[in-house]
Amino acid sequence: MRHVSVEVRQSIVPPRDADGLTEAWRLKECIRDEEGLFKQSRDFFSHVYETYRVYRYRAPADDSLVGFAIIDGQGYILFLAVDSEHRGEGYGRQLIEWMANTYGLVSCHVRTTNHNAIQFYERIGFRKQKRVKDYYSDDGNAYYLVRPDDA
Repeated sequence: MRHVSVEVRQSIVPPRDADGLTEAWRLKECIRDEEGLFKQSRDFFSHVYETYRVYRYRAPADDSLVGFAIIDGQGYILFLAVDSEHRGEGYGRQLIEWMANTYGLVSCHVRTTNHNAIQFYERIGFRKQKRVKDYYSDDGNAYYLVRPDDA
């Protein structure tokens, strides 16, 4: 694994602030097109983006979005997305660490068929707590994953 570049800028978008919403939507939609994930509607995504805290990394050279995570006030990760050009560089891990430093225990749901995401989360200390049948609107199943604050 490559390490996070020191040239990438961290920022937090607080609730009720739409800064970067269009760019985050575009990244989410690229992942949807490439991987068949993140099938949520624009209205739902916009609501989540503007309601909860958004952690993000930007490349200072062109201010492009490298990755982002949206987390609720209880440490539940609603979205975690890293641009495919930057995967394997440690940004996903760093987003998780950044949020865990604030929330301690963090958790999320992951599609049972998303083996790459499951491996990623387990590699950084998440554990499967339960399987949830028909969790997604298309009746897809999910695992509920938890990363204890001592991971």
